[in-house]
This record gives sequence, C-alpha cells and structure tokens, in this order.
Amino acid sequence: MDKKFNLIAAIFIILFFSMILIVTSMMKIQPGSWLPEGDSICCITLYPDETFESNIYGNGTYTVQKTKVILHSNTDITLTIIRKPLKLALYDGQSQNYFYHTNTDFKK
Repeated sequence: MDKKFNLIAAIFIILFFSMILIVTSMMKIQPGSWLPEGDSICCITLYPDETFESNIYGNGTYTVQKTKVILHSNTDITLTIIRKPLKLALYDGQSQNYFYHTNTDFKK
C-alpha cells in the first residue's frame, strides 16, 4: 500500500511540473509595458498595433518570432524571449537587461 501511494504521489508531482512547462511554452508576448528587473529607468511599451515606445530604444515597430522580439527603429534590436516557469522575460544581450511584463491596460 505504501509503494502504491508513493507511485501515485510521484505521478501527480510529475504531472504538476509538466503542466507548468506546457503552460509556459504556450505563453505569448503580450502588449503592454515591459520593465527591467533592476532599478533602471528604461522601459519598453509594446502596443497591439505592433508599434513600440522606449526611452532607450526609441520608437518604431516590432516583430514577434518564436524565440525573439525584433524592435525595428533606426537599427534593429533583437530581444531574446526567456521562458521562466509561468513567466516570460525579454533579454537584451547588449545591455544585459531582463525585461518583465507589467499588468497595464491601455488603448491606442
């Protein structure tokens, strides 16, 4: 009976973590404000019409691909999509900043 309980508990633990991985892999980049994890003043705002504003990257359009977000302004900036459990982050390799989505509700 004890072995059966351990087996059932192990199966539920594996299913739980598998569901977290599946949900994270299905998450998409959402429009809104993306703020860095540090105490920085830089911010990226992605709008639903595929335009963006940023105080360090300027203004322009953006393209979302499977593993990256490309900001098109004077020069193209590539932000890598980092998938953390139940959270997405955008990573800028040049400035080494991680940007996290904040809950914003706006109309443009």
